[in-house]
Amino acid sequence: MRGVTLDAKTIWGIDVGGFVEWFNLPVFSVSMEAHYIQKGFEVTLPVSTTQSPDGNGTFKTTSARVNYFSIPALVKCRLDLGSSTLYALGGPRVDFLLSYTDEGFAVVFKDFRSSELGLTIGIGLEAIPIDRFRLGAEFRYSPTVQDSYSTNFLTVRNRSLELLLVLQIE
Repeated sequence: MRGVTLDAKTIWGIDVGGFVEWFNLPVFSVSMEAHYIQKGFEVTLPVSTTQSPDGNGTFKTTSARVNYFSIPALVKCRLDLGSSTLYALGGPRVDFLLSYTDEGFAVVFKDFRSSELGLTIGIGLEAIPIDRFRLGAEFRYSPTVQDSYSTNFLTVRNRSLELLLVLQIE
């Protein structure tokens, strides 16, 4: 038996970071990035007691948040659309565990990997420059390629969907 599946729901978090682009060719570049990113979940669990170990009919909703320092190295391929630029990006990432909230999950979080390997893929759109600034938006999917935590009863693997607003200073 592998364990129980929790019906975890997604929660919103923040992602703040910076990047530097190299090899900035007309259709290709490499981006090195550093991010502070929050990941987490919300789950509703049955309340159990000694008299009702399978649950007493009431439920408690709780959320947990795990904070990471993330370093992706991404290849970016661009398509010039005249007034804007559409691009795709992808590459490896390493995440370092910084901290977590303790909403009853510290017993699991304290044994999380201190670093994880992952991938990031995404698409983005850059608008035309205004003075020295260029505005844009990106949508990314960032799964890890290894379990953050694993026992016979519970396995945790991180993944996130990210919507980023991008401000480039040229």
